[in-house]
Amino acid sequence: KSQAEMDILLKDIQTDIIELHFYNSNPKQTSNFIAINQGSISNDILEKCTEVDIEELVALTNSDTHFRTITVKSNPNELIIKELALSLSKGVEYLNLLTDKGINAQLIASKMQFTFGISTNYFFEIAKLRAARKLWQVILEHYKIQDTTMVIHSETSIETSSVEDENFDILRNTTKAMSAIIGGCDSLTVRPHDSEKMNISNCEECTEHP
Repeated sequence: KSQAEMDILLKDIQTDIIELHFYNSNPKQTSNFIAINQGSISNDILEKCTEVDIEELVALTNSDTHFRTITVKSNPNELIIKELALSLSKGVEYLNLLTDKGINAQLIASKMQFTFGISTNYFFEIAKLRAARKLWQVILEHYKIQDTTMVIHSETSIETSSVEDENFDILRNTTKAMSAIIGGCDSLTVRPHDSEKMNISNCEECTEHP
């Protein structure tokens, strides 16, 4: 919430060579406290899409910042074909929304990234990311956008956590990560196999935000 807090958070982190990704509800405020060349400060505003959020997104995207300001989050609980269709259509919606606000389509595409969940369906997940990149390229061509490719962030899912043997989950995370990398992701989050249990535990103990 302040420059002092951000300075503490980023102390000794080499922001000139390390990508930083902030996912929060107030990207405009966050952008005031940092100056990074790589990474993103964004949230998927189409999930709520108030006029204030749109105007802030317009200002942030149209600024001279070097980081990405638009994140399209997929729904990994959908069938892969539907997941791709919904993600790409949301990307198109961002392009239309911001070009209507007077922002150049090339700039919008350069400030956009897609987040895809990765499950244990090994070959299908590889194919999903490769198909997403090819299909997005077709869409960009229709907008006359050149020299821009889809930026993909992947996150391993936790829906297959095993109560019998946590080593199973370590192997599952390994194959998920391999799918994402072979599929061509640009960045990757490997979620701890016990993250769901940790979140539940933290919520039960939390008194500040019941």
